[in-house]
Amino acid sequence: MSGLENLLIKARGAAKRGETDKARVMLQQVLSRFPGNARALNALKALDGPQTKRASTSAQLEFDRMVAAFRAGRMGEAATVGQALSKTHPGAHGVHNMLGAALLELGNERGAEHAFRRAIGAEPAANASYNNLAIALRRQGRLDEAEDVYREILTRAPGYADAAYNLANLLERQGRDEEGREWFAKALAAKPGYVDAHYNLGNLLAKLGLREDAAECFAQAARLRPAHSDAHNNRGAQLLALDRVEEALAAYEDALRADPENAKALVNRGKALVMTGALPEAVASFRAAVTLDPLDKSARLQALFEEAHLCDWSHRDEYAPTDGPEAAGGGEAVCIGAGTASGCVPLPTIEATSAWCSRS
Repeated sequence: MSGLENLLIKARGAAKRGETDKARVMLQQVLSRFPGNARALNALKALDGPQTKRASTSAQLEFDRMVAAFRAGRMGEAATVGQALSKTHPGAHGVHNMLGAALLELGNERGAEHAFRRAIGAEPAANASYNNLAIALRRQGRLDEAEDVYREILTRAPGYADAAYNLANLLERQGRDEEGREWFAKALAAKPGYVDAHYNLGNLLAKLGLREDAAECFAQAARLRPAHSDAHNNRGAQLLALDRVEEALAAYEDALRADPENAKALVNRGKALVMTGALPEAVASFRAAVTLDPLDKSARLQALFEEAHLCDWSHRDEYAPTDGPEAAGGGEAVCIGAGTASGCVPLPTIEATSAWCSRS
């Protein structure tokens, strides 16, 4: 079979699959060598005909509908439209990639994997689809395969920050903390304003006990995204552990300005206030946390503990545990402070121990 014949056959196949741009390029290649080739000229006319244009316009409208559904969070609709388009346009990389993303959101990791592999088949150089494939593999628990895909991407594109960040998270979850730390640093070198990388590196450094460095990572995340309440809160936790109580309090206030309903920040602010001796304010912070999250045992027990110092038993029945071992007298220990605990006491003995009452 001649090269000309082979190119014409490939062009016809591309046109049938709806890959009109690819078919047009092939036909133009034929005409560049054989300007008067009737078959190529007729095929180009067919591609530019009204039926093809209608089909192309209809497909674009459906793709636009898919994109709109995805952005609006209607993942079921996006997946349904995408599955139909993937059959009529098997070579359309964007369709397969977005279909995979929708299926991931729906919890269909197997289906997402299949869609991302088809996207890669349509566009082998698309690093985003490899990155998405690795996510689908990780969510299936296929960690070694996911790691291999991330490393393959980063071999080709060392500056691809998302892949470096995702690899760092994968390694950290496996307890490979130093490797994870290295890849977070690489993600930030490629993209210094990567908020999530600063934040997750902060969590990793905190786990490693590097509190100063962790606090700076959380501070950087908060500077880049002032509304990141958890970044402010986590920075406060590191500062409190370093006995920098006033700075910690300021960080918790920043957290609560960003999100007044951040129950963890309310509990942590209460702990910091205890360390300054501001017990009524601490109790108010704990009570606010309990109001937001009635099931938060830490907030309930902290509130009870500090109310004992104030001789205020009005919330004992409300805050005391109602199920589990502690309700049966198991004596869950309540500790205040974060890394510099200033005291612990078993809950059942609080009321009976007059030493805990500030007016005794």
